[in-house]
Amino acid sequence: TRTRGVDVIASRAFLLSRAGIMRIVGGYNYNKTLVTSVAPAPAELGAFQTRLFTRMNRGVIEDGQPQRTILFDLNYSIGALGLNLSNQRSGPTAQLDQTKPEFDQHVSAKWATDVRASYQLRSRVVVALSAVNLFDVYPDEWWDFKDGLSARGFSMQGIFRYPAALSSLGLNGRTVYVQLVYR
Repeated sequence: TRTRGVDVIASRAFLLSRAGIMRIVGGYNYNKTLVTSVAPAPAELGAFQTRLFTRMNRGVIEDGQPQRTILFDLNYSIGALGLNLSNQRSGPTAQLDQTKPEFDQHVSAKWATDVRASYQLRSRVVVALSAVNLFDVYPDEWWDFKDGLSARGFSMQGIFRYPAALSSLGLNGRTVYVQLVYR
């Protein structure tokens, strides 16, 4: 395989006089991986060459991970109070069918937003309220999920709704939690 890409990260901190500190971080990643050659199978497995490295296997390497990711973080603190807002866009990705392009699954790029508010109660104790995937964004459904038990594609007869491995969003939507940290 051959992978080529670029990462760009920019950050800046601002001292806002008595109003605290604001930190901004932006990032961009682009990468492209290509299968450049496939070694022939040993003679004992020669009859299985086409089954050992299929169109689907190539797709996992070339299309299964996002080629573009954008990140934007905003972190603000004043005294004992801290606020963090994080936005990330990943995608698109794809899962290729063994033989038929019309059955490929394409997952579109989506934004996920996380937010966290924290307060330092004592020198070693912090309490925080966080929301991961604040806007409850989900990946695209498997194309055949709506067919239920008649589904013949990647959803495994309608069992799996979302392509977990193709999306950085996860499958659970929004998660809200409270955290108590002692250091």
